[in-house]
Amino acid sequence: MKISIKTILIFGVITLILGTVTIIMSYSYWRTQTALNQLLKNILVNISDYSIDKTESFLLPATQSSALTRRLIQSKLLAEGNRKQLAQFFYHQLSLHDQFAGMYLARPNGEFIYVKKENSSFERGFRTKLITLDRGLRRVKLLDQDADFREQAQQFDPSDKYDPRTRPWYQLAKDKKGIIWTDPYVFFSSQLPGITTARRIENKDGKLIAIVGIDIELGELSSFISALTIGKRGKALIVNQKGAMIAYSASDFVEQRSMKRQPRNLNELSDSISQQAFQPLFQEKKGYHLDQDRFTKFDFRGGTYHALLKPIQMPGRSWIFGIYIPERDFLQEIHESQAESMLIAFLISLLAVLLAIWFSAKITASLKILQRESELIKRFDLSTDVTVETVFSEIQDLADSFFRMKMGLKAFRHYVPISLVRSIIAKQQLPDREMRNMVVMFTDIEDFTQISEHLPPRILVEYLNDYLEVISRIVMRYQGTIDKYIGDSVMALWGIPVNRADATELACEAALKIQSRLEVLNATWAQQNRPIMKTRIGIVTGDMIVGNIGSSERISYTVIGDQVNLASRLEDLNKDYGTWNLISEETKEQLDSRFVTRFLDEVIIRGREQKTRVYELVGLSQTVSAETKEIMTLYEEAVEFYLEGQFIEAEQLLLLISSAETEQQDPPTQILLEKIRKKIAQVAFAQDDTGELTALE
Repeated sequence: MKISIKTILIFGVITLILGTVTIIMSYSYWRTQTALNQLLKNILVNISDYSIDKTESFLLPATQSSALTRRLIQSKLLAEGNRKQLAQFFYHQLSLHDQFAGMYLARPNGEFIYVKKENSSFERGFRTKLITLDRGLRRVKLLDQDADFREQAQQFDPSDKYDPRTRPWYQLAKDKKGIIWTDPYVFFSSQLPGITTARRIENKDGKLIAIVGIDIELGELSSFISALTIGKRGKALIVNQKGAMIAYSASDFVEQRSMKRQPRNLNELSDSISQQAFQPLFQEKKGYHLDQDRFTKFDFRGGTYHALLKPIQMPGRSWIFGIYIPERDFLQEIHESQAESMLIAFLISLLAVLLAIWFSAKITASLKILQRESELIKRFDLSTDVTVETVFSEIQDLADSFFRMKMGLKAFRHYVPISLVRSIIAKQQLPDREMRNMVVMFTDIEDFTQISEHLPPRILVEYLNDYLEVISRIVMRYQGTIDKYIGDSVMALWGIPVNRADATELACEAALKIQSRLEVLNATWAQQNRPIMKTRIGIVTGDMIVGNIGSSERISYTVIGDQVNLASRLEDLNKDYGTWNLISEETKEQLDSRFVTRFLDEVIIRGREQKTRVYELVGLSQTVSAETKEIMTLYEEAVEFYLEGQFIEAEQLLLLISSAETEQQDPPTQILLEKIRKKIAQVAFAQDDTGELTALE
């Protein structure tokens, strides 16, 4: 399989450019993407670490306050039964920590002291709830204090049935050493989401003496989480192991359920992206479980998201901090820049490809011209003159070499038949000698010797070349091959290098065309005071040896054989019969009805023992008059009488022809009539009994 230079150039340049651009852009994209992904991870880590620190700082005071309460009670510095002392201590802790919504202590017997922030009556005020048991009598007392914890009002609520021992924080803390954290819920009094941390307090014997608890409102933590700048559409949230929301945007944090507001669970959020980010952590029995930091990347509704899930390591909790960010928030500008770079690279590549196509077109255009020229040269068609001008020196050198070669071949074709050269080129080998049925033609100028005696050599050569040009063009027009020029004679062949079934007809048509053309030219030449050049032609069809004839130093592709000699003799025999075109019997037999011929005579050709029947090529049927055709018929009958020895009958027919009114006398008729009269004069005649004359030897 061959590939064109244009294809190789275009494909090579396109491959090189696209390959280079692809490698550079891919490497640049990979490096940029890697760096940006790392930067994105660092951002997520920094935000999560900051958020977790903030969360821990937000929750740590509750742990510390509960631990402090436990130590103070165990060290007797704070009595669990001294309600006023406890209330003042709780008041002090609430004043120190804004995130504390309330602080309380519950005893195993059901007594309860609860101090919470209350801003409905006083700014930065407090409300204390006391549940006491006095001799089996349960009393619930509510006290309102101002910012200085001075009592402003009190009331009793006998309808209050609140029992702290039934609350989840109490149940979790009483059987567990250390701190506990409840799931988030909505505080009844404030209707805000929050959580409770509680701790068991024992005496020195390990007996439970109280549970201390602290309510923490998560609004501030949720506000902090919501206010984080995480790109344009990123979010952060904190969930516990059950998927309950610890911190999220305040608007989505709680929902109304059967007249009761409750914090949302992760799988209840309208934020499907958050659910997708946490989905890998979910386990059927453990819920959302995470032991170490985890980066994830996921696709959601046509967008790519990066997420970091990080456990919050604090006692008593199994919380997970999650943060996600759309990739386009951080990488969109980079992607746009990369898209612009790719567009620029594409335009540059396109320009380079167009230049490559232009250069390849310039190269291949010249090469195609040379290719067409080589194909023409292969057929030895040297008729075109094409000039190649190119900026590429190698191609220009090749084109110049083509031009010089063509000039040489043009000169060479004047010495070698074009058809032969084409055959040699097509077969790519020299032809072998072989016997072939062919047609050979000889032409010769009448009285050329006399013409040459009266002309200077230069003028003679000029006139002769004009004459030979006419002969040669007509021969080649009728598919003949000029074998050689012999002085003023031309030897032409039909049937080489390729056999033709119509070779004889073409040769005869060429002969008639030569005569008609010379008739016109001779009239013109006569007006120019140039010598007229009448031509005698002999044509023979038969088997001849054709091939390379000569020595090792020089050879000639030609034909030899008896038929060649016969053609030369027939051409010369025209002088004896006053004719211009003589053909052999085999030639006559291969002509169809388009041609008019006449049997001229039987002659003994020099070098041959047997007589040869000779025919005159008169013309094409459409150009020969009926009168001439009648004369040809009478002449052939006279010849037959003549050959049979019936001279009187032959003479009578010839006299009939001579007496016919024609523009000019028929030379063969006059010549044959003269021959018959000589025969009659040499023969004595006797009359037999029937009265007929019989020739006597």
